[in-house]
Amino acid sequence: MNNKNYAKLPGDSKWTCLLCLRRYSTKYSAWRHVALNHRNLHEAKETLHTYDHDEIASDIEEPQSVCQPDSVISAASAQFDEEFASCSEESDETSTDELPYKQRRMDCESDTATQSLTREDALFDGSRISQTDHIRSVLAFVTRHKCSQRMTTDLLRLIRLHCPPDNKCARNYDSLIKQGKEELEVADKREIHDVCSLCNGLFPEDEEVVQCTTRDCTGLRYEGREDEQCLHRRKSFVLVTSLDEQLRNLFEKKGIWEDTVRNIRHRNSTKQGRDIHDGSCYRDVMGLTNNTISLLFNCDGVQLYKSSATKLWPLYAVVNELSPNIRFLRRNTVLCGLWQGQGKPPLTSMLTLFVKNMQDLSQTGVKFVPCGIGEEVTCRVRAIVCTADLPAKADMLCMSHHNGNCSCIVCEEPGKQVSRGRGHVHAFPYSNDFKKRTRDSFLANVQEAVGSNQTVMGVKSASPLLLLEGFNPVTSAVVDYMHCVLLGVTKTLLRRWTDSSSRGLPYYIRNEIETVDERLCSIQPPDFVRRLPRSIEKWLANWKASEYRSWLLYYGVPCLHDVLPVRYLRHFALLSEGIHLLLAAQINAEMINRAEIVLKEFYHEAIDLYGESICGLNLHNLYHLADQVRNWGPLWTHSCFNFEDMNGWLKTFCHGTGTVCNQIVRAMSTWQANVRECLQHPSDDQSASNAFIKNMMTSLPSSKLQTRLLQSRTKSCSILPPWKPIILSSRLCNEVKEIDPNCGELEEVSRILKNGEVFYSVTYERHTKRAPFVVLLHSSSVAVIEKFLYSRYTGRVYAIVHDLHKIGPPFRDRLPMLTKILHCQSRRGGRKNHLHEHYYRNVCVHFSTAQHFRKAITALASIHVVTVLTCLSLICAWSGNCRGGELFYLT
Repeated sequence: MNNKNYAKLPGDSKWTCLLCLRRYSTKYSAWRHVALNHRNLHEAKETLHTYDHDEIASDIEEPQSVCQPDSVISAASAQFDEEFASCSEESDETSTDELPYKQRRMDCESDTATQSLTREDALFDGSRISQTDHIRSVLAFVTRHKCSQRMTTDLLRLIRLHCPPDNKCARNYDSLIKQGKEELEVADKREIHDVCSLCNGLFPEDEEVVQCTTRDCTGLRYEGREDEQCLHRRKSFVLVTSLDEQLRNLFEKKGIWEDTVRNIRHRNSTKQGRDIHDGSCYRDVMGLTNNTISLLFNCDGVQLYKSSATKLWPLYAVVNELSPNIRFLRRNTVLCGLWQGQGKPPLTSMLTLFVKNMQDLSQTGVKFVPCGIGEEVTCRVRAIVCTADLPAKADMLCMSHHNGNCSCIVCEEPGKQVSRGRGHVHAFPYSNDFKKRTRDSFLANVQEAVGSNQTVMGVKSASPLLLLEGFNPVTSAVVDYMHCVLLGVTKTLLRRWTDSSSRGLPYYIRNEIETVDERLCSIQPPDFVRRLPRSIEKWLANWKASEYRSWLLYYGVPCLHDVLPVRYLRHFALLSEGIHLLLAAQINAEMINRAEIVLKEFYHEAIDLYGESICGLNLHNLYHLADQVRNWGPLWTHSCFNFEDMNGWLKTFCHGTGTVCNQIVRAMSTWQANVRECLQHPSDDQSASNAFIKNMMTSLPSSKLQTRLLQSRTKSCSILPPWKPIILSSRLCNEVKEIDPNCGELEEVSRILKNGEVFYSVTYERHTKRAPFVVLLHSSSVAVIEKFLYSRYTGRVYAIVHDLHKIGPPFRDRLPMLTKILHCQSRRGGRKNHLHEHYYRNVCVHFSTAQHFRKAITALASIHVVTVLTCLSLICAWSGNCRGGELFYLT
């Protein structure tokens, strides 16, 4: 930006913008004002219609013309008029440019709304919103704030009170729901099936049949005695939604079917280990079929109220053929059924209804018209894989629970009872010859169990899932690593190390827990890690699965160095390495074989270190994780993390203790319909109604980044304030000019917004508890972003980075690799809580690809040796986000 656009006027201590004569207390504020509002002659007039010129900065003062020389004012005005005259058309005498900007904006919006709405579409004569926008807005508000029927009716009465008498506002709750179904095509079609509370059997569809039809069962359909059944007060029921309608609405969203077709075409590619499509079982089931999709489904319980034992059991499904970045989004998740009640849920009845719907979809398929294609498409659907925790999976397959004989789904190992403390646990000691189950052997066990009415090899009865096309109970019921590894093995180890019952044992570290907490709390993760490290001593009982994941993959080894005995730390490192490999974004056969070796070694050594009592079913399932990855791809493709997030989200739709299932289905279908409308009409994003609806559909108020900060668009990204002019060294200038000879003057930027993510540099000082400036480059190297450079002349952004050195696979040499790093001595340097630049260049850093997260991870403590160990174990790149476009990297 030309510095002549702002200057100190004679006799004035403040800086003045020569284009609009606004005054600022500092030079930086004046420069920022000019940079935001007068970028160049071609954008000057457009800027007046984009920003509110009177509210750009907080330190603006109104120009005092009595103190300014007339020559300066006239010269600035002449220059300003000349610039506008060169880039705009001549105005006629009726121009409204002299009106205040806010008034022009309101008039413009009013004229646009009036011209775009006809009298039939408008909510009332002269309204700025249509009747459809009114319905969408009210439904979004009702969903967001959990409004009851009475509250919704009162809200509609209040709205009508503010409208003219002749309006088309909804009159009451029922009319709102009816109009919502018509206008938005809300997919809330549902069926209620009564379940016997004694035998969990389904009642016939005829509601007059009140006696359970199961043999030797005396259960009644409704609450009360037999003479009170005419009141029809439901006691236990399963609510089933329309899968056909939800899938049709899903594939009619903009871009969803195109993404599905693209993944179907690459179903038989030679690339290994990128997604669930590369698994051997997936390819065997799906084959070369084109118009066939598959589902991953899950069922688990969620506590509704703290003061009640009432639980909600939802049944979800996601489409495996969607790309991972949109597969598990809330708007793309299908709700198949719900059960609300206390005690054990009737999973057999719920799955029976689910299987019946899936059989229809597998034969007839789903018919829909994709957005932008215009031709009807018929797609068949199969449910081929399910994931759940151990109790839910045992009930779904009608098998023994984890504390029973032969409870492993993959093998026929019976296990044994071993003593632990004052009681006993069921353990599965390590063996090299576990006999694997097959589909034929499992079906034989089912047939024998049904005939004898006894448990055979852990099988109690026939599961409805056996009727699903392409579903193999042995391989399709996968082990969820969130419950098995994180909330199972990792949690067990951490509690054994710190629990007082382990006092006197060699792995007891309770006496040194303060040292571990000091190291843990000094770690600075990047911004994509949602939860900051929390103290083990204070918060271990409240740790979430994501915190156990961070502890296992990143924090554990460096924090336990010199605290946990070497033998036990080496053993824990085996588990960390094996899960790292199986969570890779792209995994090959060599990585799977390596993970299988270290996990089996971890399983085998666990008995010698902790005793047989630790070898529960969770630890035993580590033996089968490698085969599961060969069958279904990396562990993250079939984990329960996203389904657990859905459980917490569904609880926000409840606004009473009555018919919670109906509340959830109606609210979720309305939310998804509103999202679909916003995606179908992205050109209406600037309208007042759409802005309100989007605000209501988000879990939090609108992002501060979008409402408070002003952005400057470039060719490939957005730069975010603050930015300032910079004088580069001659060497760096030459390197930049080699990439772009026409870069011109450069400005320093501390953060940018690219592809929906914010990238930070070291110069951004507001992050005190995180280190978000470490990234993975497209060259598969980890680097620290020193600063961003922005060229206004070319509109490009350059990133100056320092590469971090990398060494081989994690824990290849075990602890010797950790100890040799201790020769580096950390020292204070630069800003607080950050390492000196010397360590960025010279400290060996462990790097390994793992899972599907988006940025590299690092943890930089202040002045302790654990900083170096953290760099060794915690920098883990998930995927390369900084690629393509106009974003270059200089080393």
